Amino acid sequence: MSSYINKINAFYDQLEINPLSSSAVALWHALLHINNKSGWIEEFTVAASVLCIKSGLKDSMFKKARNELKTKNYIQFHSRNGNQSAKYIILWSQYDHSSDYNGVHNSIHSSDHNGVPLIRQEKNRQEKKRNKKRKRIVRSEIVPDWLNSQSNHSQVSDDTVKITKKQLEEELSMFKKAKEEENICN
Repeated sequence: MSSYINKINAFYDQLEINPLSSSAVALWHALLHINNKSGWIEEFTVAASVLCIKSGLKDSMFKKARNELKTKNYIQFHSRNGNQSAKYIILWSQYDHSSDYNGVHNSIHSSDHNGVPLIRQEKNRQEKKRNKKRKRIVRSEIVPDWLNSQSNHSQVSDDTVKITKKQLEEELSMFKKAKEEENICN
């Protein structure tokens, strides 16, 4: 059951960067249902009439939705001759970049997902990384240089990374507190 839910969650995460019409979403859910019933096989066959009934789409809307899913790389399908049903493949690699499929989809959700879409998670992670790097630069290079220059009554050189006066004051305050705590502990 969690595999089914993971697939749906991964699909909705993907919709944030690759949106679909409501008809395409309904058809995707019908395809997911059929794929689940067939045991999560990679390629499965289903009649267009069945998909129309399960998705609630008329034939013309079904064809538009199916083409949209194919165009936006959510599915592949191969029409066959005569009255034979088309073959479908749900493209899980769009959601999961691991190479392990074998009938079990490893969702893009991680154990620390906590319901936050991965796009936002990635942006937050990158922002934290940038902030951490900025603080490291300020703390390890600028503040000690600035303190040394103040004790020598000279100015900070032009090649020093420029930051705003407010940032420097905040970092200086944090640096002084850390030094005081260090002296108290010693």
